[in-house]
Amino acid sequence: MKQHQVCADDINQIVTAVVRRLGQDTLIVVCGGLGPTPDDKTREAIAKAVGSPLEIGDNVWVEIQKQLEKLGVYCDHSNRFQAMFPSGAKVISNVTGTAPGFSLNIDGSKIVVLPGPPSQMRLMLSEEHSIPPVAGMRERNYHWTLIGVSESKVGTMVNAFFDGVECDIHYLWKAPYVVVQVITPADAPLSVQQLVNFGAIKPTS
Repeated sequence: MKQHQVCADDINQIVTAVVRRLGQDTLIVVCGGLGPTPDDKTREAIAKAVGSPLEIGDNVWVEIQKQLEKLGVYCDHSNRFQAMFPSGAKVISNVTGTAPGFSLNIDGSKIVVLPGPPSQMRLMLSEEHSIPPVAGMRERNYHWTLIGVSESKVGTMVNAFFDGVECDIHYLWKAPYVVVQVITPADAPLSVQQLVNFGAIKPTS
């Protein structure tokens, strides 16, 4: 990695950071800012940086609505913004979240734009760019932050789901949230289907 830069939720700051690297680096990875709220500026910034207008992906919007319904999350009209991409971009599916990523090839550089949550970002990047696990890495870490469910109920639900899976599970109560950490061996990561199924389960009463 040649350079790592942190930007504020500011379109011009993100544009400047990306434009400086175009043509200089083979791969530019941008993480975060793909949500539906007003402070999510990344897609607008990338569109401005590469000079391509944002376009709605109708099929992607349908899939986002299905994913939100599967997760039991209310679909607001603002979520439609998550289905907008710079013209000519390749959409990167997000099977564990609601924010798809996208990639573009500009001036000899490949720009890969991904959501911020690490578990989503790593999975999408490895699939998009065929990046293998880091040499010597002994484990894979997955994190989920849940709200509206007691720690005891989360523990029962998660332990039942991962019964028989080679992993360590840890819980952290940070009112009103419960943070779940699942650790697997590096050579036995959770499958995409396991991540999809886990994201779709609902606590029983």
